[in-house]
Amino acid sequence: MAYMPKYPDMAEVPASFVIFQEGGYVKRYNCSKHRVDDQGTDAATVINNAITSTYNAGGGIVHLKPATYVCNSRLYMNNNVELEGEGYGTILKARDGLNTYLILIDSKYGCKIRNLQLDGNKANQTSDTYGVFITGAGSYDNVIEGCYIHDFRLNGIEIYASAYKNVVRNNRIESNGVDYLDGWCVYLGDSAVDNIVTLNRLTSNPGKGSIDMGQNCRRNIVTKNVIYDGGVRSQCGIMLYNGATENIVKENVIVSTYAWASDQFWFGIEVYTNSLRNIVEGNQIYVNNRGAGRPAGIQLDTGSHRNVIGGNSVYGGYYGIILISDCDRNNVSDNIVESCSRGIYIDATTEENNLIANNILYNNTTPIVNNGTGTVLDNNVTT
Repeated sequence: MAYMPKYPDMAEVPASFVIFQEGGYVKRYNCSKHRVDDQGTDAATVINNAITSTYNAGGGIVHLKPATYVCNSRLYMNNNVELEGEGYGTILKARDGLNTYLILIDSKYGCKIRNLQLDGNKANQTSDTYGVFITGAGSYDNVIEGCYIHDFRLNGIEIYASAYKNVVRNNRIESNGVDYLDGWCVYLGDSAVDNIVTLNRLTSNPGKGSIDMGQNCRRNIVTKNVIYDGGVRSQCGIMLYNGATENIVKENVIVSTYAWASDQFWFGIEVYTNSLRNIVEGNQIYVNNRGAGRPAGIQLDTGSHRNVIGGNSVYGGYYGIILISDCDRNNVSDNIVESCSRGIYIDATTEENNLIANNILYNNTTPIVNNGTGTVLDNNVTT
């Protein structure tokens, strides 16, 4: 008589291990040996055991069946291990008071996290929590895709400390951060290099904003993301900050519908604090607020030089494109700015030798204000 495994549906899963819940326990099913290797009440312990065993065998897939897995501690990814769910019904949830990373990738490569929901349980945390934290110069070629990541007190995804060539794509990320002060959907910091953030939907984030590239990030690509504030106050859609250099921000759609008060600021894209040689190109920015607060489509600020701002469309807001606080030798060309109080605004004489060319400015209260020094204005069209 042929052998019949106890869990025939799991025996067919193309994975090293299958994680599932049964009888109040989280269990780890060994797909090659057709048996449950271990079980427990803490999902993190069982899942970490599966990740370690998969790594020791040379890599593979840890597959999670649909259920809510409450994690009492971090999950630690390892080289060439894929953590895979079956969609948003597979939920990894931070326990009350976890107050740390839910998933950590520390100097690892070839990890994948896909088709899962990560729930930060923000209401029951008292300090910073993160969905996925990728850190260290040894962290590369990792992928996060197809996940729903929400309600973490700080960042949904953070790529940090020289991590490089990681990909964040096709995720839904929302409601991370608190009180307008801190927290991003995706944060790239501390010399993160050559990472790609693409095709994500980022919404209703009450922290600082949706995507940040700061602390000397270089050559990262942020493209084809949709950012919508959902009427929730934040500081900006995408920020390049503190020495961000040679990054590309391209073909993103950014929408704000928050009702800005007279003392409030917001930026669709902000290039800030000594950020150099970045390309901001082909983005669409919509601000459903004209003249109440001071929202801007694109702002260059505080010593940001030699950036290219080209081919963007900005609609609404107080400023369409603004240069302020010693921003020099930037190229602002081929943009369309419509229905703003100030179309293109160069704030003061400390903004030197900027090129403003071939822009179309339509239905703005004041199309161009040039208080800069050595500004080149060429072939701009105002209607």
